[in-house]
Amino acid sequence: MSVLSLSKAVKLYRLLKPYIPDIHQEPTALGFVSKIVYNIREQNPRAYVDALALMQGTDVSTIIETYTPEESVLEFTHGLEENQILALQDYCIKIGL
Repeated sequence: MSVLSLSKAVKLYRLLKPYIPDIHQEPTALGFVSKIVYNIREQNPRAYVDALALMQGTDVSTIIETYTPEESVLEFTHGLEENQILALQDYCIKIGL
């Protein structure tokens, strides 16, 4: 996994935006990322797999065939950290997304 280009990072933000908690509800970065994972897996598993495929630079079927549920959570979390989801959210809010 690598850091996404700006256009892909914005696409990731748009996928995740409905599931991102208010920063004030989750005071730690780990809590923030955990809440995103929880929200997206509970509300829209397809968006979860789409976001993971985007971060991995692959397609959904490869994600489904390759990762166990535990591995997918670890990779998803790692992808959010690597792509600095907090900074990405701040940037996207500032530009009006």
